[in-house]
Amino acid sequence: KNIQLELGTSPTNFEVYDSTEYVRVNGVALRTVQGVADTYEASTGKITRNIGIRHLIGSASETWENHTYSTYSSYKIGLPNKKLGFQTSVCSHFENVTQSWASNNIGVYSDNVGDARCYFKEPNDTVTNLEEFKLYLSEQNANGTPVILWYQLATPTTEQV
Repeated sequence: KNIQLELGTSPTNFEVYDSTEYVRVNGVALRTVQGVADTYEASTGKITRNIGIRHLIGSASETWENHTYSTYSSYKIGLPNKKLGFQTSVCSHFENVTQSWASNNIGVYSDNVGDARCYFKEPNDTVTNLEEFKLYLSEQNANGTPVILWYQLATPTTEQV
């Protein structure tokens, strides 16, 4: 059964919750990606992080590389402690599809079963190389709409709140 809490006395239609951030504990966000979630133990104040987050801003410190598969090109970035497998991440600006590197689709990316990288295709028809892709990321960040990637961690981390 679906339950929705309402603020005030006027009921609204039920809305399915659709977000990577689902609750805040003492001002700290707990996140979920594809059914895997951070957890909070109230009695100890311990948060177990199962989800990593990365703002992709096109800076020189990001380790972007060109990737070529057959006649298709894409741009890949490694993520520390990222769980291997398809559909283990969610992105704010790109759709996660299986094997994006083997297509000419735009606005998509993929996880990989063989390494802890994500493979991104061009966001639009005007981006044609890695430098333009990094410029796109930088512009999104400067406009206050950074490209954000939430991903399942291979090994959970813990922190106290």
